[in-house]
Amino acid sequence: VDNMYFATLAPRTRALRDCPKILLTDTVGFIEDMPSMVVEAFKATLEEIYLADVIVLVIDGSDPVHEIMRKYRTSMQFLKDVGAKIVVAFNKIDLVKDRQELEDKLYLLNSAAQTVIPISALKGENLETLVEILRRTAS
Repeated sequence: VDNMYFATLAPRTRALRDCPKILLTDTVGFIEDMPSMVVEAFKATLEEIYLADVIVLVIDGSDPVHEIMRKYRTSMQFLKDVGAKIVVAFNKIDLVKDRQELEDKLYLLNSAAQTVIPISALKGENLETLVEILRRTAS
């Protein structure tokens, strides 16, 4: 998970280790205020979302609360018609040094989303939990 635009230019699909029946696809993220020409160019990369049983929506936990909730709502506006279950991976928890701030962010996000897993992709925190939830949700 890179912290830059267009880190993923085309979808990449890999089988989940130890569970080859589960495929993970990394797609282009949602970028706001892009010119319509650019949006059209990336629509094809988002088509794979409609084939998914489960979507992992990665939210940057180091963002301010209002940004987290705005990005969540914006993403859900797009994803609501997909029909797949949605698991929110609340990433970069290692960058939130104040525990109370982290708890407050998680509380707000949990009040809006059904399944929220706090993770740090960089440090590997809670990734096993995320994988286990994906296994259960996909079966």
